[in-house]
Amino acid sequence: MTSQEKNESAKIDTANILDEAENLISQFKTVQLATINSSGNPEASYTPYIRESGRYYIFISTLASHTHNILAHPILSLFFIQSEDDARNLFARRRLTLECSATPISRESEQWNPLLDKFREAQGATVDVLRSLSDFQLFELKPTKGNYVKGFGQAFFLEGDDLKEVKQAKG
Repeated sequence: MTSQEKNESAKIDTANILDEAENLISQFKTVQLATINSSGNPEASYTPYIRESGRYYIFISTLASHTHNILAHPILSLFFIQSEDDARNLFARRRLTLECSATPISRESEQWNPLLDKFREAQGATVDVLRSLSDFQLFELKPTKGNYVKGFGQAFFLEGDDLKEVKQAKG
């Protein structure tokens, strides 16, 4: 890291940016997904999620196109965005995009039951029904990089281990 990069990095209140991003995530029980379909085109959807040890977990049906997309192309984005009602300016809503790699978790895995128990705690009794359906697949999503936009001219890249490195985006 050059001395200029160190000076610029010192100007960023990393802890505050990470806290703001965390606060945004914590407002939601669902997340918007961006996946790639079999034609190579982007496809947007959403699903409930849980978070555990810096990973995101989704429990989705193989009847849904986003599940096929993730199985074929295990790179996807998660998108969290401030409510329109809470935003002072609709052009500057706080938002976080996380690029993730996806790994399916088999029903035989030691993780399966504990994670679905946490899903039930977070998402309610519907999980009990879905858990019994053979078409539902559990995925672990590992964030590899992120982009947090706080407002006009306030965009930050999240990188490194557990996305704890914050760099200001340049226009």
